[in-house]
Amino acid sequence: MTKIGLSNYEKHEFCLLDKATGETIYHKNKSIDIENVIGIYFRDDINFLGLYSTKNGPVIFFKNKEYPIIRHLNITFEKDDKNRTFKIIDYNIEINYRESPYVDFDNWSAEIDVDLLYRIAKTFQDDEFYNLFTL
Repeated sequence: MTKIGLSNYEKHEFCLLDKATGETIYHKNKSIDIENVIGIYFRDDINFLGLYSTKNGPVIFFKNKEYPIIRHLNITFEKDDKNRTFKIIDYNIEINYRESPYVDFDNWSAEIDVDLLYRIAKTFQDDEFYNLFTL
């Protein structure tokens, strides 16, 4: 399956990602092209990062490559006012971005605003994370 459906709760939109080409097609509503949503994504003007389920657990799609998410990775998240930096050091992935205007509230976090990259950094070692992103 080279085409997969992803959702973005912050922007209330869906994406059809072609993993073979890296092409992304965005829809405000779940369209007929997006039958099975198996993950979520982050995007800004520069970056696209998808997180989705596979039989072997969670995978990140970034710059047309797939990266398995495993517990021993070195993943960091830093905030400085409205600037944020997400890194997966083992894969040489770094995303610098501004605080999202689409703020989500996480009842289980002391943070007021929580985005996908923050959630990955804070939960990627938890069993619940792997259960959620394993087919």
